[in-house]
Amino acid sequence: GLVCVAYMTVTLGDVSFFGDGSYVLHARFTTVSGLREGNSVRMFGLDIGRIGKLGLDQKDQLANVELKLNKDVKVYGDAVASIKSAGLIGDRFISIDPGELRKF
Repeated sequence: GLVCVAYMTVTLGDVSFFGDGSYVLHARFTTVSGLREGNSVRMFGLDIGRIGKLGLDQKDQLANVELKLNKDVKVYGDAVASIKSAGLIGDRFISIDPGELRKF
């Protein structure tokens, strides 16, 4: 029974003991109404990560959102992040337009 509970905690709770295989990006918004830590980050409709900490940049008067993305996902410098709603309940998530790899 304890093994089952431990497995469910790790699987459903996004807990990792050996590193989580992700990297962190930060996005800034004028409002993050409805976002919560743990909400999904999506690209092309696929889950590519989770929202980490939400904070306030008092100098620039913007909300700072930590994005924990799967390490195999590439996001380029001209990417655009936006806050969207999912379904009838209105769960909020961040959608990323990944940008383009620029070849000079």
